[in-house]
Amino acid sequence: MNDQNNVIDPFTATVEARDEQIKEEKEKEEFSGYEEYEVLGLEDDKDKVFRIVGLPPGFRENPTDTKFLLQSKIMKDDKKGYFICNWKYYLDDNKRPVLDEDWFLTKWYKEVTESKWVDYPDGKTDENGKKGRYMPIHADSEVQKTVSLNISDHINNKFPPNFFPKVRFLANVIDRHDDWCKENKHTKFLSSKKTVKYYDNVNEQGEKTGEQTKVVFKDNGVPISVFNKIVENVLAHQGQKNWNKVDIVIKKIAKDKDYSVRDMTEHKISEEAKRIGSTEPLTEEELAYEKYDLDKNNDTTSYEKIKKNIGKLIQKWDIEQGTRWFEQLQILVDEEKANASTDVEEIQDAINQTVEKEYNEDIKDKITEPETETKVSVEQQKETQESLKEEISESPKRRRVASKPDSKPSQKLTEEDFIKFFPAWDKLSEDDKKLMMDCVICFENNIPQYDSTKDEPLPCPEDNCYYPNTEINVKFPELVSVCPNCGVKVELI
Repeated sequence: MNDQNNVIDPFTATVEARDEQIKEEKEKEEFSGYEEYEVLGLEDDKDKVFRIVGLPPGFRENPTDTKFLLQSKIMKDDKKGYFICNWKYYLDDNKRPVLDEDWFLTKWYKEVTESKWVDYPDGKTDENGKKGRYMPIHADSEVQKTVSLNISDHINNKFPPNFFPKVRFLANVIDRHDDWCKENKHTKFLSSKKTVKYYDNVNEQGEKTGEQTKVVFKDNGVPISVFNKIVENVLAHQGQKNWNKVDIVIKKIAKDKDYSVRDMTEHKISEEAKRIGSTEPLTEEELAYEKYDLDKNNDTTSYEKIKKNIGKLIQKWDIEQGTRWFEQLQILVDEEKANASTDVEEIQDAINQTVEKEYNEDIKDKITEPETETKVSVEQQKETQESLKEEISESPKRRRVASKPDSKPSQKLTEEDFIKFFPAWDKLSEDDKKLMMDCVICFENNIPQYDSTKDEPLPCPEDNCYYPNTEINVKFPELVSVCPNCGVKVELI
């Protein structure tokens, strides 16, 4: 977007109107926060040359080492915006991030979106020889629909963000395109997108002062697909702990909506990259550069923040289903406060107070008990609280193997099945085909049914990409780079 289009209207009469206009501009962005770091942002069709500083996520020893982040934007209770949620995870034996199945929000989300295998009546089979299919258990629930759609009434998102998190990769880097790192003795923060906007400053009378405020928006890190390509194309040659030995060259390919990842030892890189890049070890001076704390602002979201933003939604689920999730959440909030008199996230929230106030329309909303909820005595409340504390304290802190819903064994689909139902199947890479075949369990009325134990599929970015004879948008796994229905290549942001 051209910066000229982002300058505040010169006819803005008041400070309040000017601030509201700035807020609207910010909400048009897929918000990730102000630039707290000096950012190296990837750009379409341009080589970006840099050196990663710090160990890979599976070997990190310090807060400045590279790390994964599982993050999503979740619609708030008032439906006027989103809050940023960092989900709790652990690294599996392959050093890959896995959602912690015992974290409160993960457990609640899985219950709301749970599906089960349903047999067709009278032992019938479908055209693929399947005897049933997966169906959402709570398909009629308003909460289930809210979570699945995650659409804000206030922000006009053509493709709303997913409630379920995406994996991001965070890294300190030395930028080879300028001397900022050298002059400031500091690394930069790697981001898949950096957007700069300028806003005219006005005084209390609404008059322009002649000065402007620069606001920089950034994506938090880069997608997991970029990390995977670094592993495939760099670490495979340099060794898992040795990606500091050579500069990396990344190009965001606009036409293919993909990323090209190489290192300086390869021949197929641009002359500009060859000119500014290096294969030499980091100097003592570079090793001494100050680095960003990547744990700062990226801790698991607090229970208090979950309650503040979607507490009413959780209460609504309890009313619908007769569950006690909100009571469990309240206990966790109380324990969190009791155990965190110097809680790190409170300090981080104070640092980010300006960002939160600008992005969240109603940050001071208080969660109230629904009027329809039955009142109970103080004694009954204490008994309930104590029993829930026992349940929570007795539950395991971490489950290394995710539980899967009971299902009927199904016949394995062949590639011919996918060719039949997806017109653009031949445009997919072999890796994309393999991923699709791993995620689809059957086809029901020409619509693929995805394995509910795997990540949610995302909609095709094309407006009119529907399953045959329906108005249902085609969906496919996030890491598949080409729509198997219309053939459009998907931008990985």
